[in-house]
Amino acid sequence: MSHQVHTDRQHGFASAFTVGSGIMTTRPNVLGAVALAVAAALLVPIQALAVEYHLRAEPVTIPDPNGGTAIPMWGYALCTASWASCGAATVPGPALTVPVGDDVLTVRLANNLPSPTSLVINGLIKPMTPVWNDGSSGPRGANLTKRVRSFDTEAAALTGTAVYTWPARPGTYLYQSGTQPQVQVQMGLYGAVTRNASATEAYAGAAYNNEAILLYSEIDPALHAAVQGGTYGTATGPTSTFDYQPKYFLINGKVYPDAPVVTLAGSPGVTLLRFLNAGLTTHVPMIDGTHWTLVAEDGKPYPYKTRQYTALLPAAKTMDVLLTPDAGGAVYPILDRRLSLSNNGLEDGGMLVYLQYGAAGVPGGVGGSSNVPPVAVNDTYAGVTGVALNVAAAEGVLANDLNTDGIPSPLRAVAVTATTGNSGTYTLNANGSFTYTPAPGFTGSDGFDYQVTDGEAVASAHVTITLTAPSAPAAAVLDDFGRVDSTSLGVNWSQVVSSAASAPNVQVVSAQAKAVSVGLGGLAIWNTLFLDKQSAAFRSSVSVLNDSSALVLKATGGTAAAPANYVRVRCEAGKVVVATMMGGTNVSVYVNQASFNVADCANTGTLSAAVDNKGIVTAFVNGLYVGGVQLPNVGVWRGGGKIGLQLQTQDATVDDFAGGTQP
Repeated sequence: MSHQVHTDRQHGFASAFTVGSGIMTTRPNVLGAVALAVAAALLVPIQALAVEYHLRAEPVTIPDPNGGTAIPMWGYALCTASWASCGAATVPGPALTVPVGDDVLTVRLANNLPSPTSLVINGLIKPMTPVWNDGSSGPRGANLTKRVRSFDTEAAALTGTAVYTWPARPGTYLYQSGTQPQVQVQMGLYGAVTRNASATEAYAGAAYNNEAILLYSEIDPALHAAVQGGTYGTATGPTSTFDYQPKYFLINGKVYPDAPVVTLAGSPGVTLLRFLNAGLTTHVPMIDGTHWTLVAEDGKPYPYKTRQYTALLPAAKTMDVLLTPDAGGAVYPILDRRLSLSNNGLEDGGMLVYLQYGAAGVPGGVGGSSNVPPVAVNDTYAGVTGVALNVAAAEGVLANDLNTDGIPSPLRAVAVTATTGNSGTYTLNANGSFTYTPAPGFTGSDGFDYQVTDGEAVASAHVTITLTAPSAPAAAVLDDFGRVDSTSLGVNWSQVVSSAASAPNVQVVSAQAKAVSVGLGGLAIWNTLFLDKQSAAFRSSVSVLNDSSALVLKATGGTAAAPANYVRVRCEAGKVVVATMMGGTNVSVYVNQASFNVADCANTGTLSAAVDNKGIVTAFVNGLYVGGVQLPNVGVWRGGGKIGLQLQTQDATVDDFAGGTQP
């Protein structure tokens, strides 16, 4: 006879129990109560050998994987008898092993949390005493507003204790809080329970030589902050996990690359992988380069084993698989097929680990191979005076570093110093990407030291960044304004028109381009596609360097007359302003990226600008460099594009339009 709790993991309440093939509700039912008593009596073995653990639930913090504010968690600490001495609380909690031959597992729980808590093990059967949301137990009676707060006896907040006993059987099981699990499990109250069928078998017929536990979980920092701040469940905070949005995806409490290599316990040979999911969402572990054999789920062995390379792991599920490595050593990545592979938006993170087998088996086992330190190679980058440099992971400091012992780049970059050699600042990310900001006005060589680690050994390298002050770009004169006055700019230009019958709003007047009207945006594009490093310039003798006229670079997408993306450079109220327009038409809203104070913006003269294949825009007034900026969304600006101008005030004029591809 068996029973189990039916739960709603996201909402955190229980509605009924299954006993055998019938349903025992929480309403008074004499026959149901008798059946439960009989079931409870049958569940307790006579003269059974038992193992006992003491756990303490308490607050703990873990580092933010991206280097931000530490994340508040709740964890379990392993203690000696009567909680006389306890280790540090961990997330996940300590793995609980039931020795072969022991048939009873007892856990004594002490509670140092600000809320009551309880303990359940999914898949192990015991009589349970649910607690209602008013703190009472027993039949609900006529009060139909009560809801279950805890699935079993509670340990009261701060000082409470409780004892839980289960008949143990072979398998892999998830132990977790049975109180408001949508909150307390998310906060970190979970761990693994294992018991083998024999000294060499997980289940009858499922022999193995070594094993590893892979416990999946997630973190929604907003939910943790609400619990820590006391706003969860209030009018000003979240009241459920309907809006649950995890940002970090962990295996054994770590995100990649904090713990890239799985440590296998045992001797070389067949590996037992015990998968558990303490998160609120489904994950799909997938192994690359081989297959494994699924042997059990939720502690129940399959009558027929299947061989595949994925395993479906819903919330609160456990799954056991057997893996036979290739002869001579191998490395196998295990990742979440649902692509939980980022750390709060940063790539190359999340649920990814590597299984590494040495030439004769398992690291640390008989014939295992020792770790070889990574090889770190110095890096060089070019930048522009006064411009912050953003380097993506693909070109980052790890791109040329090597891990020589067979794991495909499970490397992590670590900053050594807070500043650079010449008072610049930088932020180095674990995936090798970084942002460097030079000291104002600095030109020359700068840099910083960093370390690369594979999780065990480290190597050091240096980054050199050379900053140069750019010169005004040389560009061929392209304008064809020197023609007879015309309502058209000529065959070399395209510009916005409202309909097929409309006249362009930029015309050739007195051998200059002139805005006859600006109702259509005044945008004119030169009909040539230039390469990814390009420049443009124009001149005016009638105070063009004001809000009326702008240069256009990297015009792409949309149509020739209305590109979807482009960079605009112009003078605005005594400043040169660099702005971008993305994903729209010529009348879209611009986003200012940088501005530079320039006295000459109020005078006549020449405005020129250039953009390179890294998205760095540099601006010049009368041939003098005034400043630059690296644009966000660098990938948008890597390819070629068109150049042009935009006259935004009626009767504004420009002359000597020039531009093209830069060397």
